[in-house]
Amino acid sequence: MEYGDEASKETKPNSSKTLIGRDETATLQENGSALGLPQVHYLAHILKKQTECIQTAQATVDTLEYSEKVSTYAYDVLSQRYAHHIYTLQQTRSELQQVFTKIRGIKSRISKEHPEIAKRVQTLHHAPIQQPQPQQQHEEDDHADS
Repeated sequence: MEYGDEASKETKPNSSKTLIGRDETATLQENGSALGLPQVHYLAHILKKQTECIQTAQATVDTLEYSEKVSTYAYDVLSQRYAHHIYTLQQTRSELQQVFTKIRGIKSRISKEHPEIAKRVQTLHHAPIQQPQPQQQHEEDDHADS
């Protein structure tokens, strides 16, 4: 046996020719599938689809980053508006408390200076609200017609 014989190919496990011979290499190039390996055009198709998926994912990431920036800006603007609204409400409450304090002082002074007027105003102010009575005109009209 010489070094290039088929038997010597089988004894060398590290040789690539022992795994795929010349005939099998030609078959791989012709058929695209020897020993269960995928065809070249199939691999190109997979590569194309993976590239499309990566581009779609990158576009999604870009969209999400933009949305996050917009949301952050809107949140900052709304937070400032809310803080200003709270400040305005607190100022209004403080002013109303001052007005009510002045009104209570005026009422106290009037009740000391003019007790009879203060008593009359208090009875009018605290008088129960009378509900309007339902009109019985329809019944009177019925009796008048009889």
